[in-house]
Amino acid sequence: METRYGGGSLVVLAFGVAVICAGACSSTPPAGGTGGAGGAGGGQACPGGLVDCQGTCVSTGTDPQNCGTCGKACASGQICWHGKCELKCLGGTTECGSVCADTATDPAHCGGCDQACEPDKICWQGKCSKHCGGGRTKCDSKCVDVQADPANCGGCGKACAEDEVCFAGKCGPGCTEGMTACSGKCVDTELDPSHCGACDQACAEGEICSAGKCGPACTGGTTACSGKCVDTGLDPSHCGGCDKACAPGEICSAGKCAIECAGGTTKCGNKCVDVQLDPANCESCGKACAGGEVCSAGQCALQCTGGTTKCGSKCVDTLLDAANCGGCGNACPQDQVCSAGKCGLECVGGTTKCGSKCVDTQLDPANCGSCGKACAQGEVCSAGACALQCTGGTTKCGSKCVDTQLDPANCGSCGKACAQGEVCSAGACALQCTGGMTKCGSKCVDVQLDPANCGGCGKACGPGLSCIMAGCREPGGHLWSKRFGSPLNDYGYGVALDANGNALVTGIFSGTVDFGGGPLLSAGIYDIFVLELGPSGQHLWSKRFGSSGEDYGLGVALDASSNALVTGLFSGTVDFGGGPLTSAGSYDIFVLELAP
Repeated sequence: METRYGGGSLVVLAFGVAVICAGACSSTPPAGGTGGAGGAGGGQACPGGLVDCQGTCVSTGTDPQNCGTCGKACASGQICWHGKCELKCLGGTTECGSVCADTATDPAHCGGCDQACEPDKICWQGKCSKHCGGGRTKCDSKCVDVQADPANCGGCGKACAEDEVCFAGKCGPGCTEGMTACSGKCVDTELDPSHCGACDQACAEGEICSAGKCGPACTGGTTACSGKCVDTGLDPSHCGGCDKACAPGEICSAGKCAIECAGGTTKCGNKCVDVQLDPANCESCGKACAGGEVCSAGQCALQCTGGTTKCGSKCVDTLLDAANCGGCGNACPQDQVCSAGKCGLECVGGTTKCGSKCVDTQLDPANCGSCGKACAQGEVCSAGACALQCTGGTTKCGSKCVDTQLDPANCGSCGKACAQGEVCSAGACALQCTGGMTKCGSKCVDVQLDPANCGGCGKACGPGLSCIMAGCREPGGHLWSKRFGSPLNDYGYGVALDANGNALVTGIFSGTVDFGGGPLLSAGIYDIFVLELGPSGQHLWSKRFGSSGEDYGLGVALDASSNALVTGLFSGTVDFGGGPLTSAGSYDIFVLELAP
């Protein structure tokens, strides 16, 4: 609630009051005010039912330092609600007597209130144990994350100074981009239920924090575990599922605990990260980007490249990212995936649903050939198989096989990323696509054949369908068929396709044949025909060439300008349009070029 007065504004918060002044407020109280509760005349006039407590306007209904009346402070762990101090445990904690306890880690309340662990044990995942899991370290009687705990930063007992925070196991003056300093810790306010959207903005009991907002369910492909939204593909405390913690020294890679990272990720501390995109570990572990920068292609920069979009502190592919599907912050529901920039139950465009993501199992090193089949470190995924080298004209760039002719992140060579707004066409960054390709987002695609953009950008084929001549069709299904011929012998010998899906055909015919443009009559036993048909088999044009003997059209090809090059045999004298040609023997070779 916001109440405006005297040119300034008063902001009433859920658990306290902050006065924000703009223009009309000053550090000196205005003269002539009436006395507030417990105060004397001459203090400032507090509006809207607020009370002057030692020169500050507060709400005694919600201020924990002045609850019900000035100077009446609530005990630690309590909040002020309707003028009374109450114990309301938030952020996944439980009310145990007069304290809010985390029953997953509190050795005095392990798994439930007053269930204390033995002196030589600690509390981990709500159970008393001698060892910590999930990459945590035993410090005294607790399992702590030495990468983030300011009291044990980098190791037990290594406390940070009062004005420092702990990040990546080191004390420092501030957090990196994407993290916020809250009570000495660097937290992700997008996911932390105790600091959801901002420091100390805790979610209510039963709620979790997803995309910076408290709610009943996780979004963007994450899973609710112990009150938090986590990525079970990478979280060592919840690897492959909630509470499936990895052993000490292990990390979580592709939903499985392992000693080494797989699928092109790098081990940084107790996590597997993508150093091409992680702003906290950009290019290498611990190399954090400055505030306002993102990590793109392993380099800190102000802008994203290679067809990715800047969402917060990360560069993401909005065509596939379930947390930013089609645009930043547009998260898919928990049971849906992001495919071609749209949330849905199934993957399209030739991708496969692996967990909450749509992946190309032909190229994804974390899901090579099938979901969860990760390639070993140093290997790439090429044609659905893990190997040391790329095949099929692709190039090894890091842990991936890419087409440097079309990949905007590796255009022409590895790491050569196109600028924002550009595409990669024929190995060069440009604003427009060439060679009959169409610009769809940041990529040049063949809308005649691309199942994710079949017939136009974003027109994705459904499961089991292929893109054939700009239409989604079942593989092996009938498209069209035509019959041409006379009562005598007729043969088709050569066919070629141009960039528009038109078919050039050559062969021989005898007698009279009509290909759709009117009857053609052979001059001898066999004559040559050249015929062009449209994508649906419709007649575009047809020609005959021949002598009184036998003449054969045996092969046809297209040049870069879609001119038809025809070759075959002829006998006697034939005029292809440039004047008569006479064979020196029984049969001679001819080569003929025809305009489209």
